[in-house]
This record gives sequence, structure tokens and C-alpha cells, in this order.
Amino acid sequence: MDRLLKILASVFDSVYLVFMTPGEWLASMSILYAPSLAASLGISAEESTVLAPLILSILSWTIIALLGRRLLYSLRGLLKAIGVMIMRVKFRTLIALHSFTTTLGLESLMWWKDSSPEKEPEKLSLNRLDLMVLKLAKAAGPGFALSAPELAGRMNLRPAQIQECLDKLSQNSLLDFTRGSTDGYENYRLNETGAYILTMWQEYQARA
Repeated sequence: MDRLLKILASVFDSVYLVFMTPGEWLASMSILYAPSLAASLGISAEESTVLAPLILSILSWTIIALLGRRLLYSLRGLLKAIGVMIMRVKFRTLIALHSFTTTLGLESLMWWKDSSPEKEPEKLSLNRLDLMVLKLAKAAGPGFALSAPELAGRMNLRPAQIQECLDKLSQNSLLDFTRGSTDGYENYRLNETGAYILTMWQEYQARA
């Protein structure tokens, strides 16, 4: 029991030291470079105080957490943009190869096709309802969320039917979950991949 208490005390001291490091550093810097500000905060080189470094540490870690979250969102957006760019290159490459092999009559030599009948590559199949949901999500604008009850009211369909469509689109990474819910149903928004797929489909339909 004594050993466990010593271990817990050691862990607490380590956590406390790490947590207070930003506040103590800011307090020492304020004494050196802004003594008037340090005096107004009650920070003095002669007297050791805990309250001011504690408050500065809380503010510092709060700012670090906010910046980290912002950086994480930026990194996530960058990764999505890279993913969309890769999909765009792949999509256009496959279209070009398909057009080339079709022109030369070499469809059977297309290397991305599986020759075994029992193994067929999984394809993303979008029906009319899927495309309508993607169009409505795009028309709502970036950042705006949609839910099954809202779409069901606009399309005269059952919310459960719309929810199946939303689940399918989210599982294929065309929609993202958002915070909150509407009447017990999850909220969704169109992501970059979904917008790109919808744009490619519209371009394909325009060429057809």
C-alpha cells in the first residue's frame, strides 16, 4: 500500500510539474521583460506564488488545446483534399484508359478488370435517391447539415427510407456526421469526396 501511494505521489508530482511549466515560464518572462505587468498580476521574484502561474498554465494549456484542435482540422482538410485529388486523377485516368482500349477494341486486356467470374470488384452504385440527397446536400451549402426528417419532408418519403440512404452515403465516405441530432436522427453534411463524385456524375451525364 505504501509503495502504491509513493507511485501515485510520484505520478502526481510529474503531472503537476508538466502542467505548471508554461505558467512558471510565463511568470519568469514577465518578471524579466514586463515587471509592471508582473507586479499587477502579483508575481514577484522575492515571493513565490502559485496562483498566478496556475492561472497562466490553465490559459496556456487552453490555448494549446484550441490551436491543436485547429491544426487537427486543418490537417484533416488537407488530407481530404489530397484524397479528392488522388480520386480525380484516378477517375480521369480510368476514363482515358477505357476510352483508349474501347477505341482499339482491347477491352479484354484491361488490367483492372478481374477475369474470375466469382470475384467482382466492389463498385459504388448510386441510385436516383442517392443522387437527389447529394444534390440537396450540395444545395444546402458548405457547413450546413441535413437530417432524415428534414429530407423526408422535402421529398415526401419516410424518414427511415432517407436514413438508409444517408447511412449508405456516409459508409461510402460521401457524407460526414455532424454534431447534434434532429428528432433522434443523425445530422450529415456533404464532404469534399461527395461533392467531387456528384460533380463527376453531372459531367458524365452532360457528356452522355
